[in-house]
Amino acid sequence: MNDLYLASIPEPSRIILYGAGNVCRKQIEILRSNYKHQILFIVDRRYDSICSLDGIPVKSKEVLLSVDYDYIIMSVSNSFQFSVLIDLVHLGIPLSKIIGCKNFFNALNDFISSRAKENNIEFDSGHKNRIEDLDEYFIELTNLQNSNYLEKLKNKIIHEQFYIKYPQLAELIKSNKKFKNIHEGKRCFILGNGPSLKEQNLSPLCDEYVFTVNNSYRYEKIQDVKSNYHFYADPMYFDVKNSNESVVQLRESLVKSINGCLKKGTICFLPTIGYDLVAAYNLTEYANIEFYSTPLKFYDGYDEEIDYSCPSPAFNTVVQWCITMSVYMGFKEIYLLGCDCDAIIGNIVSDKQGDHAYDTNEDDAKIRQWATDFYSMEAIFKGWANIFHYYEQLYQYCAKRGIRLINCSAKTILHSLPRMKYENVLLSNVKQFCDISAG
Repeated sequence: MNDLYLASIPEPSRIILYGAGNVCRKQIEILRSNYKHQILFIVDRRYDSICSLDGIPVKSKEVLLSVDYDYIIMSVSNSFQFSVLIDLVHLGIPLSKIIGCKNFFNALNDFISSRAKENNIEFDSGHKNRIEDLDEYFIELTNLQNSNYLEKLKNKIIHEQFYIKYPQLAELIKSNKKFKNIHEGKRCFILGNGPSLKEQNLSPLCDEYVFTVNNSYRYEKIQDVKSNYHFYADPMYFDVKNSNESVVQLRESLVKSINGCLKKGTICFLPTIGYDLVAAYNLTEYANIEFYSTPLKFYDGYDEEIDYSCPSPAFNTVVQWCITMSVYMGFKEIYLLGCDCDAIIGNIVSDKQGDHAYDTNEDDAKIRQWATDFYSMEAIFKGWANIFHYYEQLYQYCAKRGIRLINCSAKTILHSLPRMKYENVLLSNVKQFCDISAG
């Protein structure tokens, strides 16, 4: 955040910072060195694991409802400021008390101005430097719209900022246009890595369109399948700066996996954060590496067309990215295998074995322990709640488009999708055996 923008806050003021990261540290240094403000505390969703930052206590956002303060400074990078704004607006915090980067609020001003015009609300767009003038319009427009309005607004601004901030990434993902409706009307199989995959004969899939994910190459019988598309999503794979021994080994394993897939002609999809890894390991010689960027939110009732040549929604598990890419490619029947969703048990029972189709080892245990230490148990369970919820939302998204999304996993605790026996799907007359139950 520009120091000149902090200078617009009247001194002395009671300040709360939102976000306990590097941006926050820089702001604390600027505020302490140049201003007479009182920093009350920092708000961060990780308050249970981050007790303080530079001597300042870290608390939950709910505390904002019971304290007196003058301003809240959004101490996060520009791309996350709208997420913070949504949280604050949901808590009933007026925009006049929220301090963010000036360009961000100008973008918000312009967007509200256009929406106000659509709804015949008078709006003086000449007040771009007076944030408090936006408040009544923002609230009025929110009340006019359905409950998804704020999320749509957030996605709209993040989408626009993406092209301004990351023109090279925008150019990188543009090439995905060639995949739009490339398999229109066809069917595909998405293979998760759940242990139930070992109970199913995969060899009949050699003539089908198949998606594989993450470490599936470690399952020996995956060799029976010709994977057309392979997806990676977990950001932990791609942090080339992380020197944790287990993470380094995971990264080396990932590179081995990518090399194996590419040599077979499989098209590999990586998030744009993986671009540095591709360059670092000289994988750029392969033409069948594609990238995607998912900074948007897949909110309840999402009904926008997902376009992988543009910024698109993020999910909590790699299979869900495969589902939306399948929709983008035009598939009309999507069948899931190995989507057991029982790895959640491994987060509770640390010595649980066998939560993947492939054999796990000591390194896998270290990775799990590292992730458990990094994320709070509350965050882990929220992530799993999102996984199950997103599956239900994706089913509705597909149903609206006449797309069959079916879970054919031999064993699964995912009951929000219709079930069907894998063996019956393989028969030519699928409808004859479509005894589907929603669980």
